[in-house]
Amino acid sequence: MCDASYSSQFSWAPGCGAFQLAHGKHALLEHLEAEREIVTYRTGQELNERVGHYLGRREERAGICDRSYARAKQGHTYEPGLKRMFDILRFTGGACRPTERLGASRREQ
Repeated sequence: MCDASYSSQFSWAPGCGAFQLAHGKHALLEHLEAEREIVTYRTGQELNERVGHYLGRREERAGICDRSYARAKQGHTYEPGLKRMFDILRFTGGACRPTERLGASRREQ
């Protein structure tokens, strides 16, 4: 099953080269390596410590951003998503035909 909100969330920030702080139980950790591609925290105090740490370390932040950008670009672009979609359509026997208008009833086609 495809979770579009997760897909968008994953690709937007890393795909823009942004630095991210996320809770240690966040779903992004299934796709990004903690403390290497995304920074995590578990408590409010730890979040404050992480913010203070990374605010003064531009080069360290840039390295994390570069690695998360490379990961996002590696497998989360339109090409793999479209390939998967077409594979699913082939598997289902082409349940959606290009000549059919989306949302149109059979009588309107």
